Amino acid sequence: MARPDSCPYRRPFAEYFADCPGYEPELFTPTSMRGAPLGPIWTCGHLTLGEVAEQHGHWYARCLIGDAMARREALFRKLRGSRAA
Repeated sequence: MARPDSCPYRRPFAEYFADCPGYEPELFTPTSMRGAPLGPIWTCGHLTLGEVAEQHGHWYARCLIGDAMARREALFRKLRGSRAA
């Protein structure tokens, strides 16, 4: 079962990804195990790891903002803030 704060979108993100209201594009350049740079990919600044409590050592892509409702609310706060400035 998916966690409420899990990222439901396919990764890596497309260059012009706009499906998630909380998406903060961030260019990430991974490296090989030997430290050689690999091709850059788009990720989200809010994307982190969450551990599945019931299964030690199992991880999922977690959104720091929270669930879908929290991501939507964060977008509305951001939009309201830009009008107030």
